[in-house]
Amino acid sequence: MKKSLNGGADKEWLSIEQLTKWTNTKAIMNGAGDQMYRDLKPFTCEEIRRHLGIYILQGIVPSPRVELKFASQSYDPIYGNDFAHNSFGTNAVRRHRHFKAFFAVQNPMIETPDRRNFPNWKVRPSINWINCAGPLVYKPGMSISVDEITISFKGKYKDKLRITYKKEGDGFQADALCDDGFALQVRMRNDPAPKKYLKQGLSPLYARVMSLFDVLEENYHQCAMDNLYNSAAFCRAAFNHKRKVLCHGVARKGNRGIPVCVAQKEMVSRKDQLKVRGTVKAAVLDGDEGCPNLIASSVHDTKPVHYLSMISEEVKWIEKERSLQCRYR
Repeated sequence: MKKSLNGGADKEWLSIEQLTKWTNTKAIMNGAGDQMYRDLKPFTCEEIRRHLGIYILQGIVPSPRVELKFASQSYDPIYGNDFAHNSFGTNAVRRHRHFKAFFAVQNPMIETPDRRNFPNWKVRPSINWINCAGPLVYKPGMSISVDEITISFKGKYKDKLRITYKKEGDGFQADALCDDGFALQVRMRNDPAPKKYLKQGLSPLYARVMSLFDVLEENYHQCAMDNLYNSAAFCRAAFNHKRKVLCHGVARKGNRGIPVCVAQKEMVSRKDQLKVRGTVKAAVLDGDEGCPNLIASSVHDTKPVHYLSMISEEVKWIEKERSLQCRYR
């Protein structure tokens, strides 16, 4: 099996045994048990599994500090957890401090490469494992989606993104290919974009998303996207991917391929909004074999919403009626 700069083999599973080995190796290399943390003993696989599990519990039932969960509920009825208390024992807080100091998901014996090419080096095996395991354990249906995933981070780091438009706040972001809540593939935003698609003239954002489609095994998946990704140019590029991906979703009005005949202006005053409310416009791209059946449409509610789709089979007006009951006679 071919080796690579991911801390192991290209198709090797990231096992608890491997994490335990790397953690103990990192502790020895840092002088643990001798110069620092003299009470440190080698971790076992079961211990590593428990300490990882406590963070899963912390994500489900948050507390101000994860160490508070090691207390019994009789001692701390709010944040204590009897299951964690009985599993970890009385020395849990000290042992968890050892875990946080030396836990490693990267082989500490490998020399750290240039961070410009490998900015996520410390967690790279974990990301590779997600991308390797995803297609093996889950087969996506016809409808898939691409969206961004935000990992909250409050510390200081060069690649941390300033995020003011989400509740999670600042952190790291990744583009993800998902189906029914399951992420099959992820591409970190601070990783270099795939050169294969950059050479085709795509932007780094579109190049990352196109590389997500490489894992698909069947043609003509229908991919839903929000206005960050969707554009006429990307719809064309996705259809010319080897898997013929059909994209659809809302789109921004400017520089995204929305034709002038479909674009609608946002009205400021309430009076003007009522005049144009319910206005619907649509147009079909004709004559481009590389992007067939691309439909651009818009509807004006309180503000205009623009939509690009390659999955619609037809465009037609449908008159709908509904029954109304009036209590006044």
